[in-house]
Amino acid sequence: TLNLEWDTTGAQEGTVTLSLTADFGETVAESDEKDNGHTVDVTLTEWVPPEPLEEGTHTVFVEMFSTTWCGPCIKAEAAMEKLWFEGDEHFFHFVTMVSDVNDEAQDRQDSFDFTAVPDAVFDGGEIIETGSGGDLKGKYDRHIAETGARDVPAVSREATLVGVYKTAVDVSIKARAPEGFDGRLRVYVSEPSSRHDDVDGEPIPFGFLGYAIDEDVSLG
Repeated sequence: TLNLEWDTTGAQEGTVTLSLTADFGETVAESDEKDNGHTVDVTLTEWVPPEPLEEGTHTVFVEMFSTTWCGPCIKAEAAMEKLWFEGDEHFFHFVTMVSDVNDEAQDRQDSFDFTAVPDAVFDGGEIIETGSGGDLKGKYDRHIAETGARDVPAVSREATLVGVYKTAVDVSIKARAPEGFDGRLRVYVSEPSSRHDDVDGEPIPFGFLGYAIDEDVSLG
């Protein structure tokens, strides 16, 4: 299997031919190293932005702030988890920031000046829903739809998680607009069934473990 990736910035449309020669080194016997030269035709086409998601312009990210001792948080977490599992396609992802067992989660919670939990933060603060009263599932559903329909920077990103015990995260970000993008990149690491339990003794859903990346980015 051969995987190729290269930067085609400024390349013209059309067809180009790549000549590939395999160097087997000492991995095979010389008698087996026969036809190792190949040519491949590659067609370059103008990049076309993808169609908007059926239910919005982007995938919404929700931070659910909670603690292990919070009874009302169980209702909020269950409503968010039910929404996530109900969808055939995930138009949002969420992480539960359990602030009493994780310092980074506590720091993030303090940045919003929350005085109680649960709190749900949509897209970094575009919409914030506090408390556990009323039809939470309905509220969250509306907030996801509203937040997901907003205009966002023309930025695409891909993340690849490699490894099990020693984890490596590879993130690729591309600006698709002439004006570029300046912002904050956070890559959250969570576990679907948290090692931390709620007051009923059940694992907290998508519990936050830490940031793989947390830094400013500037894309020209």
